[in-house]
Amino acid sequence: MKKRQSQQINPVGTPQRRVAAKTSRSKAAADRGDDSKASEGNRDEQVACKLIGDLEYRHGVDTTTLDLVLRGGRGSVRGLVTDQEELEAVRDSIMEEGGITDLEVTLRIAPTQREEERDTARSVQLALEGVSELEGADIQVACLQVGAAPRTLVLRGTVKRVLQKQLAGMIAIRMVEGARLRNRLLLVS
Repeated sequence: MKKRQSQQINPVGTPQRRVAAKTSRSKAAADRGDDSKASEGNRDEQVACKLIGDLEYRHGVDTTTLDLVLRGGRGSVRGLVTDQEELEAVRDSIMEEGGITDLEVTLRIAPTQREEERDTARSVQLALEGVSELEGADIQVACLQVGAAPRTLVLRGTVKRVLQKQLAGMIAIRMVEGARLRNRLLLVS
């Protein structure tokens, strides 16, 4: 016969402050872990922004229809390109970056759809540039729709205040009905 494990229940007389102290220590440990994960995520996002910029400046690739995500040496690039040459330039440029061990490439050659997505990204970009509360922010907009997935707006770059990040996200998502938002803006002082 198997013994059933009994549930452990805190005794009724347990002082509240001891339970609270344990909880606050656990929370503090979790917060430290979250901070290190957040700073690692910020580093990954900074590298991704650098790579996106390199694509544009070194290879002449319009990045308004590309999304690049890096996490601990693994990367994923998705979006739309105009031709096979551009697809290879994107893949090769990203793999040149030291430290990227694995790259998942989900790029589709779709010149006509790419033009439409590029126009959408540019209209959102112009709208954000016209907002006085976003002065001093460096925001780049990408718009992509891969397959049957909903259209995605990606905001990347830097802002000086959290409210700027939130405002940029609200403006972008209101401009494109039914779109998803990936707000990757980094806060810098």
